[in-house]
Amino acid sequence: MMKKILTIILFMMSLICIVSCNKTDTKINDYNQADIDSENEADNQADMDQPTFESHILNGNAKLKAKRYKEAEKEYTAEEALNNRGFVYYRMKEYNKALDDYNMAIELKDDYADPFYNRAMLKIDTGDFYGATDDLNRVIILKQGNADAYNLRGYAKYNQERYNEAITDYTIAIELNENHIEAYFNRGDARDKTKEYFGAISDYTNVSRLDPKNIFAYLSRGMVKEKIKDYNGAIADFNRALSINPNYAKGYSARAHIKYITKDYAGAVSDYSKAIETGGDDGSIYYNRGKAIVDMGMETEACSDFKRSSDLGIDIDYKYRKICGEAEK
Repeated sequence: MMKKILTIILFMMSLICIVSCNKTDTKINDYNQADIDSENEADNQADMDQPTFESHILNGNAKLKAKRYKEAEKEYTAEEALNNRGFVYYRMKEYNKALDDYNMAIELKDDYADPFYNRAMLKIDTGDFYGATDDLNRVIILKQGNADAYNLRGYAKYNQERYNEAITDYTIAIELNENHIEAYFNRGDARDKTKEYFGAISDYTNVSRLDPKNIFAYLSRGMVKEKIKDYNGAIADFNRALSINPNYAKGYSARAHIKYITKDYAGAVSDYSKAIETGGDDGSIYYNRGKAIVDMGMETEACSDFKRSSDLGIDIDYKYRKICGEAEK
């Protein structure tokens, strides 16, 4: 038994080094040399208000020192260690190592929900949306009433273009947690896909209610308002996003598009220029600014924008290529 516990301790000490990746081996030595000499100190360690991964190590060390071997062994649960190390690897984008740890944790304890959930996040990040759905099905069985699991499964289904099923999952997440910002936002995206525009607007409104400085909610709501031709409402939303972040290139580009389709070409050119200034080096922005300049009657001046957009991979419409070809002659 003693040999087994010592082996587990060495394994856990190596995990601490990974979890505190910016710490040195000195930190591990400090844990090993902790001055815990009595059974009372072991009890004090065990009574910490908010046990953390490292506190389990310290608790185990204290109980080992006090020769309370059975209790020490419980602190060093292998599946928890593997799950935690897997999450560290995941955050470091070492996905193969993370996957190996999650798989081992699940093999050790197949009714332990956390590695299933973490493995699902990894699978989503690597594009395995069907595999993620399977893992989240298991989480929902093991942790009934878990709003995050329903939200994440909805996201996996959304990426399989199963939009109505995604909406159902997001709705359950919201029923379980009426302040679940991400579920509202995701349901808004799914409703946009199914052309439930007023429902999408309602969801984005709930996001802005819960998080008034969420620029993505205003941008998304404005873009849906554009689809129902509520141009003034769209402009108001883009204005709100830009008031929160005056350097938000997508906000300027989205507002410019509304100005262009409402024939405010000068306003569109101004906003496209602002989008470029704030980091929007996107070929479509140059292309659209060029179109607005042409519609202002300044064809020659638009050619530099069309050339730049072409350099960035945009296919230029023939009529604009013709204008610039004639201008260059």
